[in-house]
Amino acid sequence: MVDFTNRTIGTFGCVECDLGKYRIISPGRLIYDGTDFTVHPRLDKHSTPEIIVSTKRHTASLDDLTAQEAAHVADAMAFLCKAMKDLGIAKNPVTQIKTNKVGHMQLVCKSSDDGQRQYENTQQVMEDVVKLRGAFKTFSV
Repeated sequence: MVDFTNRTIGTFGCVECDLGKYRIISPGRLIYDGTDFTVHPRLDKHSTPEIIVSTKRHTASLDDLTAQEAAHVADAMAFLCKAMKDLGIAKNPVTQIKTNKVGHMQLVCKSSDDGQRQYENTQQVMEDVVKLRGAFKTFSV
């Protein structure tokens, strides 16, 4: 299947790999596109703010990252958490490492203030995407 931007979608493989290669994310939701990873919001509008760093290749754990990928992802996560705090998206951002159903690692920056702020609609998600996209214009690896 091909979406409106002529990218292949619906591979039904690893969702995180597809997100990392932005096969299933609209360009408007992409915050940052690095050489080894992408940064994008969690797509659930009824959640606390969660921003995900997806590697562009299948990685089950931090051990699967090359030294360069690990350095890039660590820099991105540190930058992301600081930006979320500075922009008022999360008062106390924390990072988590999760693994999805097919074993792909997810690096998540989210608010530790459970229930403090939740997205009520897609517009709120997009407002934070725009803020973070602006912040990431100063980011480089």
